[in-house]
Amino acid sequence: MTAELRLHGKPVSSVFELLGDRENDITFSLGWALAQCAEFRARVVKAALPGFTAIVTESVLLQEHGAGGITDIEIKGPAVHVIIEAKCGLELPGMDQLTRYGERLARSPMPGRAIVTVSCASAAFARTRLPSEVSGLSCRHVSLADLDALARDRCGTHAEKRLLRELSLYLNRIARMQDLTSNMVYVAALSQDRPADSEITWREIVETHSRYFHPVGGNYPREPVNYLGFRYGGQLRSIRHAQQCEVVTELGDRIPGCRFQLDGPHYLYTLGPAVTPSKTVRSGKIVMANRVYAAIDLLLTCDTISEAGELTRHRLSRG
Repeated sequence: MTAELRLHGKPVSSVFELLGDRENDITFSLGWALAQCAEFRARVVKAALPGFTAIVTESVLLQEHGAGGITDIEIKGPAVHVIIEAKCGLELPGMDQLTRYGERLARSPMPGRAIVTVSCASAAFARTRLPSEVSGLSCRHVSLADLDALARDRCGTHAEKRLLRELSLYLNRIARMQDLTSNMVYVAALSQDRPADSEITWREIVETHSRYFHPVGGNYPREPVNYLGFRYGGQLRSIRHAQQCEVVTELGDRIPGCRFQLDGPHYLYTLGPAVTPSKTVRSGKIVMANRVYAAIDLLLTCDTISEAGELTRHRLSRG
């Protein structure tokens, strides 16, 4: 009979959870499962190279040094060379990194070559941010949910089935933790009005000075948010990552031209570069200046902000 195992007071349901949930932890867990489970490895290669039949593989390499830097995972076989780049949350690799991997694969003699990106991001979201080809080679995105689906179709030895079951539990926990919480967007309306005693507009505070502030609690978030979305003119205009947040009771000279007097503690955010939707995302059924929470992948792929909010609530109710 087994005993309950807890780590820092939380139950551990998978051996992979002993590693953690950082980027390297996810990479090493996936690499171990790929190396130990031939059928799972074959499914991942098929997802990377649909239609390619010579999918026999012989090695799984972790953090391999070579031209273009260090890769997360490489799967190699007599006719196959696949590079996998894993990221946390909804993060996706940049074009510089993908180009380096593409150049590296271009020198490989194997006919079956591909780049695979892995994160919590859905394929629909990734398609708005990633190319389908890099250096003439296939570039595909596989979400953690996709990997979980591949791991759930278990076959092989009892040891392989048990390992895939534990990998599935781990991937589900990572996806729930990262996708449903850390990647939630707080969407607020921006007006062209000027705050009292100020020379700049609310819109300029965000778009020119990359700052934003709101009261702590009440009808506003009680905890700082990771992402803020901004809408005006009936549509979503941008999503900004909160690079820094501080609690302030006065703005002082933190935002040039803004002398708005705060009436209590406020969160003051320093915003990262704007992520703009690749299509028009209308406000939908949002009343006036009402604020909305939505998952970032849904926000960038739905037709309206209100639809993204509704689907996010449904997702949270299941998780």
